[in-house]
Amino acid sequence: MHALLSSQPVFPSKIRFFVHQLKVSAEKTIRFADLRTLGKLGVDVSRYRERDYSRTQSIADAACFLGFDGLIAPSARWECLNAVLFTDRIPSERIELAKREPTPVAWDAWRKRTRR
Repeated sequence: MHALLSSQPVFPSKIRFFVHQLKVSAEKTIRFADLRTLGKLGVDVSRYRERDYSRTQSIADAACFLGFDGLIAPSARWECLNAVLFTDRIPSERIELAKREPTPVAWDAWRKRTRR
């Protein structure tokens, strides 16, 4: 979310954001462990950090068509993996709030912690 907000001419300071923690049970998830794997599927890994989603969206479309309920892929901005869930494939009883109250996001503190 921060990456998207940072692309705005002025970082929004009046809007309040909250994090909701979910507990999800996905049963058929495809995992792309690294950029090399995505490169084999036609993703230009040298441009992976850019906001060109055409190839990665095609891969996600194919995964959904093949019956997967989500995918795990490398983050374009962090040294971690992202979970992408196809929520129309996951029954509502397998999605629950892990914590009842949402946590407010303090962007200034977050930027100091992450140096972004």
